[in-house]
Amino acid sequence: MARFAKAFHQGPVAVNDLGWVAWRNPDYVLDIWGLGSLEALDYRRNGGPERWVGQLVAARGADLAMIYDGWFGKEIGKDWVRLGQLKIDGPWHYAARPEVAFYATTPDAVPALRAKLAAWGVGLPAGARFVHEREADR
Repeated sequence: MARFAKAFHQGPVAVNDLGWVAWRNPDYVLDIWGLGSLEALDYRRNGGPERWVGQLVAARGADLAMIYDGWFGKEIGKDWVRLGQLKIDGPWHYAARPEVAFYATTPDAVPALRAKLAAWGVGLPAGARFVHEREADR
């Protein structure tokens, strides 16, 4: 995820688990779990406006979100497009889950992000793979 964000995406990104994605990243990283964003923490703990995750992401200009499906339910943006998921087939003790979903947060971002994901996916280490969302699944 960090390599994709820094070397391939090179723009603002939203994540729900800060770490290597934010470390020495010159681009903005929005932490929607709240460790790096007091506004996200307040909304997550106390409730926020409908689709607050999508609103925070849009306000910060992030066209990519890398999140664990299910952590935010219907709080993500209604126009988000699921691009696929990073799957960890081996030990995943450095992640909260063995799958991370990648979303384009605007339909306009889909083509560029798909191209970047295709380029990035060929260099994933052993035990990791990116499963692209099929056209029929959208």
